[in-house]
Amino acid sequence: MDIDRIIRLESASLSDPGLFSDTIRPYIRGKAILILDGNDSLSKGHFQQIGLDVVEGVDKVEDLSDYETVLFMTKDVSRNSIDSIYRFATRDSDSYMLLISEENTDIPDYPAPIGSYDSSDVVFLIKEAGEELVELDTEEREVELQSRTHYSELLPVEYLPSAEYMEIYRASVEKYGKAVAKAVGITAEKILRVRGKELVLVSLARAGTPAGILIKRYLQSKYGLDIPRYCVSIIGGIGVDQNALKFIAHYQSDKEIQFIDGWTGKGYVKDVLEESVAEFKQRESCPKGLSSELAVISDPAHSVRVYGTREDFLIPNACFNSIISGLLSRTAYREDLIGKRDFHMAKYYRELGHIDISISYIESIESHFESVYEECELESSGFELDGEIPDLSGRKEIESLMEEFGIEDINMVKPGTGDSTRVLLRRVPWKILIKKDSKNIDHIVQLAKERNVELENYPLKAYDCCGIVKNVF
Repeated sequence: MDIDRIIRLESASLSDPGLFSDTIRPYIRGKAILILDGNDSLSKGHFQQIGLDVVEGVDKVEDLSDYETVLFMTKDVSRNSIDSIYRFATRDSDSYMLLISEENTDIPDYPAPIGSYDSSDVVFLIKEAGEELVELDTEEREVELQSRTHYSELLPVEYLPSAEYMEIYRASVEKYGKAVAKAVGITAEKILRVRGKELVLVSLARAGTPAGILIKRYLQSKYGLDIPRYCVSIIGGIGVDQNALKFIAHYQSDKEIQFIDGWTGKGYVKDVLEESVAEFKQRESCPKGLSSELAVISDPAHSVRVYGTREDFLIPNACFNSIISGLLSRTAYREDLIGKRDFHMAKYYRELGHIDISISYIESIESHFESVYEECELESSGFELDGEIPDLSGRKEIESLMEEFGIEDINMVKPGTGDSTRVLLRRVPWKILIKKDSKNIDHIVQLAKERNVELENYPLKAYDCCGIVKNVF
């Protein structure tokens, strides 16, 4: 890039008196000039906004060659996009200037599309990982994890469901679809009461991805609201992707931000989220709508204030990994693969497209929305955020269980239907504890049978089941 031909000013406002100061006047005297006010959309080859123009009557630009000088004004630009804007500016014009506000050059670029969901459902603020990030089989990965390699650096091999397991999944969607739709609707109604209509939904990958799409679709279906929706990475020990927070805070600065997950296990994701947002607020200029409040569909841990139910029932997207979450792996973080301004990364399993049920699952639950509108509105009508005080009873139960079984590392205990499923899919389980007379764990029983894992009756209270990871040493 010819840096000498890019003029950077402290301010790039179209109304800035410095626009026609002595610094610029020599370049524009006697020329036909078009002034465009744009942002990073320039890097995609089009303009999001057309600003003031010296040539009257211009409201659409097809050919820059009609103008001797094109002056681009932008505040919303990231450093990596300067090259793209430069190429676009010089394509049809021999004379040009770019005025870029220096203060915003660290905003991450708009991400390349990733995943099998439509962008109208969700924008993933996630970088696609390459072949350098390899999957390990379950046993090998477990050894690495228990050797203190951080799980963010290790991906599991994707579980490909058996015919029997797929049949159990279909039956669970049929059996629990309406209950899930009701829990989604109650969560959505509570969010609307707390945040209002000018909000942004931010899902925590991966369990929060389908949950966020369902909440978005409920609000669109019932209220006609088109809510912006993102999905970001959250990793224990690392936190929420700070670049993703920076992106959202910049582009949605006037909105209320609501974080979403699918369910709570021990409830520690909420702690990680709160720590990450607090850290971000200390370092960055933040919109007032940035809150660390977490909303979930199911909260058996009794750890959040915004939830659809506290029953530990099966949310069917817990049954699978990528094939029900937009074909994305769990998120990963490796400093050697992620640049200073990159988002956290995930693999995109395009090769599994033939068994992808991400959209069909969403549509199955969505089909029940209309039938639960009244119930959802009624059950959320008296909701007040300050009236909800989580008692953390689920976490207390797990602490008691750990003492009984002599378990010192809380990461070896995975309570709840969702997290017990994940233990069977991604870890090496020792056993699964099951509450007597639990009726919604057929898929747990099938997976345990396939993996040859012991099932043990146990007097659980907050949860229907609890997975315990095997000590491999």
